[in-house]
Amino acid sequence: MSKTNADFVRLAEQIQVACKGAGTDEAKIIDVICQCTPDELFEVTKAFYCCYGKDLSTVIKKETSGKLEDLLLACFEPRYKFWATQLKKAIKGMGTDERTLAELIFMADENDMKEISNAYFRLFKAQMVEDVADDLSKNPFSRLIKAWMCQTRFDRNQAQQDATTMTQAIKGAGTDEQAVIRMLCTSTSKEYAQIAQIYEQNNKKSLRDAIKGDFAGKAEYAFLLAHDFLIAGAQACAFILHKSMKGAGTKEVNMINAAALFRDRYRSVVNEYYPKFSGSLAKDIKSDFSGNMEKSLLLIWDAK
Repeated sequence: MSKTNADFVRLAEQIQVACKGAGTDEAKIIDVICQCTPDELFEVTKAFYCCYGKDLSTVIKKETSGKLEDLLLACFEPRYKFWATQLKKAIKGMGTDERTLAELIFMADENDMKEISNAYFRLFKAQMVEDVADDLSKNPFSRLIKAWMCQTRFDRNQAQQDATTMTQAIKGAGTDEQAVIRMLCTSTSKEYAQIAQIYEQNNKKSLRDAIKGDFAGKAEYAFLLAHDFLIAGAQACAFILHKSMKGAGTKEVNMINAAALFRDRYRSVVNEYYPKFSGSLAKDIKSDFSGNMEKSLLLIWDAK
């Protein structure tokens, strides 16, 4: 059910109460975040200013600090403005943040890509596709990124033939990367799931395992993420969360991006997919974070 202006005023009041007096009640602010989409939160920020004459981002900066501040500020940004801004950061300066770039690109469907591109142009007066393409080389990772930005999906109606194409593309010495890219960027999610199912029946191994075995490094992550997104957006989101907490050093920026952009889309199901990559989302969050950041992420992802 869509929210009304009365709802936005009520939620703004909840934030005001949370920030009043000695100490901020971050849980109350996170509760507001969990109830809203990014666009609805933008309406809450307007209601907050209307009712209290204060800019909500200024209040958050005053009441919080560190990564928790970054998380809260990100969540109150309009979705596509934040998405475009993070894309710009990923390609700006010396060296591209390829991992972050991959996550921002492969979590976007056709409609998302149009909205991000429009927001990017409004913010930076430049074409997103051109800026990203200019920042990349000609390796498989880069070719998949460029193709995904131009994804053109349609009902192919040839899942059996496409599964055979994937078998031949990934089989033996040398991978036909362009054939895999074409399949990832033109198949609908429904048909890609059929292709993956037929592939597994024909080859006695999953298509995901085949991709994992044929690519390495950043290309492996990119192709797996694209595969996971087509199977289920929540599976791709779970993969990002897992990779952000696995190994040396937690990737806090990636955790914040995922929370800000995808929590409303996948919060209800991401915990079902997470065990594919690790035992428990709640356990990993508790292992990698502490204090208010830990509590906030557990609430945002409804991880128990």
